[in-house]
Amino acid sequence: MRGIAAIAVVLYHFGPLLQPFQLAPRGYLAVDFFFVLSGFIVAHAYEARLERGLPLIDFFLIRLIRFYPLYIVGLLLAIVKALAQISIGDAQAMDVGRLCATVLLALSFMPSPLGRLGELFPLNVAAWSLFLELAANAAYAVARPWLSTICISAILIVSGSMLAWEALHSTAIVGGAFWSDLWVGVFRVSFSFFAGLLLYRKRILTLSLLPNVNSWLLLLFLFALLVAHIPDTLSPWYDLIFIFALSPMLVMLGAKAENHNSVFSYLGIISYPIYVMHQPIATASRQASEMSGIPPVVVAIVVVLSLACAAPILVYFFDIPARRWLTANLIDRRSFRFPAQSSEGIQ
Repeated sequence: MRGIAAIAVVLYHFGPLLQPFQLAPRGYLAVDFFFVLSGFIVAHAYEARLERGLPLIDFFLIRLIRFYPLYIVGLLLAIVKALAQISIGDAQAMDVGRLCATVLLALSFMPSPLGRLGELFPLNVAAWSLFLELAANAAYAVARPWLSTICISAILIVSGSMLAWEALHSTAIVGGAFWSDLWVGVFRVSFSFFAGLLLYRKRILTLSLLPNVNSWLLLLFLFALLVAHIPDTLSPWYDLIFIFALSPMLVMLGAKAENHNSVFSYLGIISYPIYVMHQPIATASRQASEMSGIPPVVVAIVVVLSLACAAPILVYFFDIPARRWLTANLIDRRSFRFPAQSSEGIQ
């Protein structure tokens, strides 16, 4: 399901290229699905290991290494796009000084206050969710001894209440990518990540109550939810229902489903690379279409297919070797006794 969610995000951000069509108007909700999935997977992979004494610094390094190699690929693509904008005199281009400062911050996985539109990550906007997810991971690891069911429930009540307040004052729960709506992103990740954690801890009871659902039906249902066209008056309430109920339910149904095959493996493999690379490519594609006169739909099809083909190559020939090297040099040399797992996804 990660792959379907990532594809929906790509289609959502390619929307301006395909106007007046919007292929996945709810694609932004895939981020909330990712947050729930992350909470569930991180708890599955590290709850017992942290309990046994996995050092916090090692946990942080493992999680950062999971993101970093392909994050750097996305950053390099964004730098190329930014330099191209400067070379053609694009009015939206970032000046060289701001670009250099923003690159330095981005290399440290830190947001920048220098974007022209107020983005947290001006070069690769999609990185906002990765940054907040890493922050949620860190908060979980540090606070884990005190994260009882009551404590997690309190986090869900507070963050859920703030999201409901946002629903009353907006047309969609889409905030998080900009400094002005960072607080919305904080509550989105707080609710969904810790909901995923609670679902993992209560998985035995929860899974026993859920039916077995065919994996293909789950994929279709998730995709249908993310491409649904909802009237503006109902939009924020649809978002709340997805965040509060449908997204957690899909994660649990997916955890119980067993009939996986190579298609599901492929979708899982491409999910993170296409997510972390697509934003600068979408922006560049829009500008390329305008300058070349090539129909936007042709550019979009070529770019999306190219991403889908390039993603597995990047994973097997760059991401996995890079993560192994980083793990060996940053963790194993410190006599780390808990080998890093490579099965975690996007995120």
